[in-house]
Amino acid sequence: MKEAFSKREISNRQFSETALKTIQNMLDRKDYHKIPHSLLDVNDPLIKNGLGDRAGTADGRYDQFHKKSRVQWHDTMKRLVGKNKIAEIIESSAENICLQLNRLGASPTGIDPRRIFMNGSMNVTSGFAFGLNYDFQDPEFTKIAEYIDGYFAGLMHYNLKQVCSNIVPSWVNESDYYNQIWRKTPVRHFEDAVPQFHGYVFEIIKEQRKTLDPSNPRNYLDTLLIDAETEPKWGYFTAAATIIGIFLGASDTLANTMTWLSMILADHPDVQQKVFEEIKAARSMDTDLKKENCPFTRSVLLESRRLNPVTDTLIHMVSEDTKIKGFTFPKNSQILGSLTAIMHDPKNFREPSKFIPDRFIDENGEFVNDPKVCGFSVGLRNCIGKSLAIEEYFVFATTLVENFEIKRLAGNMDIEAHPFLRIPKDDIRLQFISRTKPNELLTK
Repeated sequence: MKEAFSKREISNRQFSETALKTIQNMLDRKDYHKIPHSLLDVNDPLIKNGLGDRAGTADGRYDQFHKKSRVQWHDTMKRLVGKNKIAEIIESSAENICLQLNRLGASPTGIDPRRIFMNGSMNVTSGFAFGLNYDFQDPEFTKIAEYIDGYFAGLMHYNLKQVCSNIVPSWVNESDYYNQIWRKTPVRHFEDAVPQFHGYVFEIIKEQRKTLDPSNPRNYLDTLLIDAETEPKWGYFTAAATIIGIFLGASDTLANTMTWLSMILADHPDVQQKVFEEIKAARSMDTDLKKENCPFTRSVLLESRRLNPVTDTLIHMVSEDTKIKGFTFPKNSQILGSLTAIMHDPKNFREPSKFIPDRFIDENGEFVNDPKVCGFSVGLRNCIGKSLAIEEYFVFATTLVENFEIKRLAGNMDIEAHPFLRIPKDDIRLQFISRTKPNELLTK
């Protein structure tokens, strides 16, 4: 799969004119275009550039524009890491997670912690994208969560609609009757969330424009707005969809990753205790927790990701006839790869269905990363936020274990029925019992 997805011809999303037309029709039906035009100045480059030719940089062809947007992402990361901003954002979000768990997690009936974990990840994303750090109870922050819920409530059916748009005739795609049928499915939740979430992003753009310094971008949105001055592909829809794609790609994914880890640790109290003791010992060497001092912890985190990947690859589309190992992939073929199959293949991992906490520890007791744990996808369209997500995961997980003993009161490791995601069922209930006295959370 890595060979296939490393080819430019197979590193595209659903880029067809038909798929784009389907999106445009949806925007027209929602009277979407009034939103940016009412909030942004008529001379704003995003307005001058028009709609844009893709639903964010995570969409569309693997072209020069996409490659440039990846460079801009990594440049933003370097600037924020250099100023220690990323570390501050992640640590602040981890502290908020602990405060919420300290307030709710000891409930005798337990809780489903996904919303709390999602809030933490959303806060990191808003810090990276906008430079904003929200309180979890902030009404504006609550609205973001509601928008994301709407997207995910209809995402499965929206993806299916996009697949169909590349198969059925264009006159069918444009038919009001055809689209009314889709509106009777959960697609309506996705479509209804689009103008609301995009409106929020345009409000942020309007405010950020007032203090934008082209010589000193403060966050990812600044970088995007500066580039839009000279890059006509940054239309208003493409820009907003790019930002929203970051929220969608980060929030739910990390929330479910953290939930799977919590359940694993609850089911293996000996492992949980060993992780806690290693973190405690590492703190005694350096108050700033260093990854190199936590080999067992890193192995457990990686093993949990391997055993319980949250998703497989997004749909790839073939831009021209391509041959790989004797197989021909015709132009416009739509391909979905299984990352789970790689990580559960006995050729790659012994006893792949078993949780082995020290799987990634070598004979010298050192942590050894394995690239076959590929939950962030492979090839040219791998997850652009991989490094940020891995850093979040480590800080959130170690802060969690350092502050709480985790117990499972209900539910099991069964997977919810879903065509794209591997997520826990809704009946899980976990208990988070504080290891510290009130107001003494260990978050640094």
